Amino acid sequence: MKSHTMKTYIALILGAALYTGCSKSSSPLSQVTTPTNATVTTTITTNTLDGLQVENDKQILELQTKMELLRKTYNTNHPLYLDEQAKLNQKLALQKQLAVEIQAMKHQ
Repeated sequence: MKSHTMKTYIALILGAALYTGCSKSSSPLSQVTTPTNATVTTTITTNTLDGLQVENDKQILELQTKMELLRKTYNTNHPLYLDEQAKLNQKLALQKQLAVEIQAMKHQ
Protein backbone atom coordinates (compact mmCIF):
# COMPACT_ATOMS: atom_id res chain seq x y z
CA MET A 1 0.00 0.00 0.00
CA LYS A 2 1.42 3.41 -0.93
CA SER A 3 2.25 5.89 1.81
CA HIS A 4 -0.47 8.40 0.90
CA THR A 5 -3.03 5.59 0.69
CA MET A 6 -1.93 4.28 4.08
CA LYS A 7 -2.26 7.76 5.61
CA THR A 8 -5.74 8.10 4.12
CA TYR A 9 -6.65 4.69 5.54
CA ILE A 10 -5.35 5.66 8.98
CA ALA A 11 -7.20 8.98 8.84
CA LEU A 12 -10.45 7.21 7.97
CA ILE A 13 -10.01 4.73 10.82
CA LEU A 14 -9.20 7.52 13.26
CA GLY A 15 -12.21 9.52 12.13
CA ALA A 16 -14.49 6.52 12.53
CA ALA A 17 -13.05 5.72 15.96
CA LEU A 18 -13.49 9.30 17.15
CA TYR A 19 -17.02 9.51 15.71
CA THR A 20 -18.00 6.22 17.34
CA GLY A 21 -16.56 7.34 20.66
CA CYS A 22 -18.51 10.61 20.55
CA SER A 23 -21.76 9.03 19.39
CA LYS A 24 -21.85 6.69 22.41
CA SER A 25 -22.12 9.59 24.86
CA SER A 26 -25.54 10.47 26.22
CA SER A 27 -24.73 14.10 27.02
CA PRO A 28 -24.72 16.55 24.09
CA LEU A 29 -22.08 18.67 25.82
CA SER A 30 -19.67 15.78 26.19
CA GLN A 31 -19.85 15.19 22.45
CA VAL A 32 -18.21 18.55 21.80
CA THR A 33 -14.56 18.35 22.73
CA THR A 34 -12.00 20.96 21.89
CA PRO A 35 -8.44 20.15 22.89
CA THR A 36 -6.87 23.06 24.73
CA ASN A 37 -3.40 22.43 23.39
CA ALA A 38 -1.36 20.33 20.99
CA THR A 39 -0.25 17.94 23.75
CA VAL A 40 -3.82 16.81 24.38
CA THR A 41 -4.40 16.24 20.67
CA THR A 42 -1.11 14.35 20.34
CA THR A 43 -1.94 12.17 23.35
CA ILE A 44 -5.40 11.32 22.01
CA THR A 45 -4.04 10.55 18.56
CA THR A 46 -1.14 8.49 19.92
CA ASN A 47 -3.48 6.48 22.14
CA THR A 48 -5.80 5.88 19.21
CA LEU A 49 -2.89 4.76 17.03
CA ASP A 50 -1.65 2.50 19.85
CA GLY A 51 -5.13 0.94 19.99
CA LEU A 52 -5.12 0.42 16.24
CA GLN A 53 -1.70 -1.18 16.50
CA VAL A 54 -2.91 -3.61 19.19
CA GLU A 55 -5.94 -4.56 17.07
CA ASN A 56 -3.74 -4.98 14.02
CA ASP A 57 -1.41 -7.25 16.05
CA LYS A 58 -4.37 -9.49 16.86
CA GLN A 59 -5.41 -9.63 13.21
CA ILE A 60 -1.84 -10.48 12.17
CA LEU A 61 -1.77 -13.41 14.61
CA GLU A 62 -5.14 -14.64 13.34
CA LEU A 63 -3.93 -14.48 9.74
CA GLN A 64 -0.69 -16.27 10.59
CA THR A 65 -2.65 -19.04 12.31
CA LYS A 66 -5.02 -19.35 9.37
CA MET A 67 -2.10 -19.46 6.94
CA GLU A 68 -0.45 -22.23 8.96
CA LEU A 69 -3.62 -24.32 8.71
CA LEU A 70 -3.91 -23.62 5.00
CA ARG A 71 -0.25 -24.55 4.53
CA LYS A 72 -0.95 -27.95 6.12
CA THR A 73 -3.96 -28.53 3.88
CA TYR A 74 -2.86 -26.95 0.60
CA ASN A 75 0.40 -25.99 -1.01
CA THR A 76 1.66 -22.42 -0.81
CA ASN A 77 0.58 -21.74 -4.42
CA HIS A 78 -3.10 -22.42 -3.65
CA PRO A 79 -5.36 -19.35 -4.19
CA LEU A 80 -6.73 -19.51 -0.63
CA TYR A 81 -3.22 -19.42 0.80
CA LEU A 82 -2.15 -16.64 -1.54
CA ASP A 83 -5.20 -14.54 -0.60
CA GLU A 84 -4.38 -14.85 3.10
CA GLN A 85 -0.74 -14.07 2.38
CA ALA A 86 -1.77 -10.86 0.59
CA LYS A 87 -3.95 -9.88 3.57
CA LEU A 88 -1.07 -10.57 5.93
CA ASN A 89 1.29 -8.45 3.83
CA GLN A 90 -1.19 -5.55 3.99
CA LYS A 91 -1.49 -5.89 7.77
CA LEU A 92 2.30 -5.99 8.16
CA ALA A 93 2.63 -2.85 6.02
CA LEU A 94 -0.04 -1.14 8.14
CA GLN A 95 1.84 -2.20 11.27
CA LYS A 96 5.02 -0.55 10.01
CA GLN A 97 3.16 2.63 9.09
CA LEU A 98 1.44 2.76 12.47
CA ALA A 99 4.80 2.39 14.23
CA VAL A 100 6.20 5.29 12.18
CA GLU A 101 3.15 7.46 12.89
CA ILE A 102 3.26 6.69 16.63
CA GLN A 103 6.96 7.56 16.84
CA ALA A 104 6.36 10.78 14.94
CA MET A 105 3.50 11.73 17.27
CA LYS A 106 5.57 10.99 20.38
CA HIS A 107 8.41 13.21 19.18
CA GLN A 108 6.24 16.25 18.48
